[in-house]
Amino acid sequence: MTIGTLIKKIAIVLLVIGIIASVIMIIVGASAHSENADYMEYATVNGGAYSSSLENAGNAAYAGQQLWVLGLILLPCLALSSLLMVGFGQLIDDAAYARAYAEQNARKLEKLENATPGMAGSSPKPNSGPVGWTCKACGTKNPSINTKCTNCGDSSH
Repeated sequence: MTIGTLIKKIAIVLLVIGIIASVIMIIVGASAHSENADYMEYATVNGGAYSSSLENAGNAAYAGQQLWVLGLILLPCLALSSLLMVGFGQLIDDAAYARAYAEQNARKLEKLENATPGMAGSSPKPNSGPVGWTCKACGTKNPSINTKCTNCGDSSH
């Protein structure tokens, strides 16, 4: 398992846990609010009440309201953060794939350069005619139209 895949799996697990927690917050908060909604005006934030039981019921209603609102706010935040984490995990996976692909191509290029002596470090040239002469300096076969070697630049035929 790659780091990117692990990050994506963690993001999914955190999203599921967060959704469960948010739903619980919404249910508990809505329940506490609906049971005590009639006493909301007696909550401490609204000035309190002459009776501590009324004030406690008002505070329960207010806390319930805040809890379910927070649960609703938390849901899109969880979705966005999970999307970002999954995207980051995919980015790490893609970077690892690109690196492996580049290393594989470097090995192929090295094999190709080793298999064609005299061409190491040079890019392939288009064939501009039949092989007409071999360079005495490096042994590269050159088209007859060339006056200088395509590999070393020497003009000795």
